Amino acid sequence: MNLQSFILSRFQINLKNVDPNFRGFQPMSLPIKKRLKEIGLAFLYGYHASYKHSQSNIEEQIDIISDELKGFSFEGAGMGFAFMDICSNSSHFQKFISKEAKKHIYMTYIGSGWALAKLKFVNYKNFMNKLDPILKWLVLDGYGFYEGYFNTVRSIINHRIPQKFVDKYDAHAYMQGIGRSIWFYCGGDLYSINIVIQGFDEKFQGDLWSGIGLASAYANGIPIDKYSYLKDLSGNYYPELCQGVAFACEARRLAELPMDKTNHIAMEVAGLNAHDMASITLLEKRDLPSEDNSYEQWRRNIQKHFNGGKVKNEISK
Repeated sequence: MNLQSFILSRFQINLKNVDPNFRGFQPMSLPIKKRLKEIGLAFLYGYHASYKHSQSNIEEQIDIISDELKGFSFEGAGMGFAFMDICSNSSHFQKFISKEAKKHIYMTYIGSGWALAKLKFVNYKNFMNKLDPILKWLVLDGYGFYEGYFNTVRSIINHRIPQKFVDKYDAHAYMQGIGRSIWFYCGGDLYSINIVIQGFDEKFQGDLWSGIGLASAYANGIPIDKYSYLKDLSGNYYPELCQGVAFACEARRLAELPMDKTNHIAMEVAGLNAHDMASITLLEKRDLPSEDNSYEQWRRNIQKHFNGGKVKNEISK
């Protein structure tokens, strides 16, 4: 058995784990249940494709996946390549994001966070510090999503945060991923989402709404006309919600994925089309210094467009 096969056998994800019923998620309509299962299967397809990368490239392997869902396959492949690098001190992940996954870099970074959540003994900072100094925080977003998706009671119901993230900005990046997982846990039910978020410490609620914005616009799955209610439900965290939507728009634009649904969602939530939201994201990333707090500054710069130009109190680094 070669190393790649060994890693795959050690860290397999069973197909039933993408079934919302098996995960114990809240009751949801059949259409969104189908959508969430499709997303999970696309992820797993990309994850397993990473272990066959020497035989054919990822794009050839995931050609069977619809363009609408391809980003999730790159997320899964990101997890697989991160596993390989961590377990064998190789550079598969770096090569992947510099070539095939260059246009899917956001989702691929998030996928690597799944690997770090699975390998909790690994020094996550060592892995992150090899990555883009601004985008590296998406790794902890992926970490948070994994915990919310697979350890729902501990993370979403009991609000537990890994001790290594406490009292650092790391906890806020982690909570953005928890927010995305809440979209899945609640099956896109907006009122349930609002109730779940209100149970968290107020200092993290903005991060959670940011995650909801990203998940709702990238994964979607509910009728378009329902998205307008998100604005009212998010209340004071409306700028964070819009920033999450903007991230989703830019991720889909860069990857050249279908934008029709995301465009409608952006209009319903923020009153701007997806391309304008993506443009704001790119504009506010321009000229940011390569510092640890630049990611948060980027997010806040985007939020100003939806907050009358005002900046909220700074979050500690």
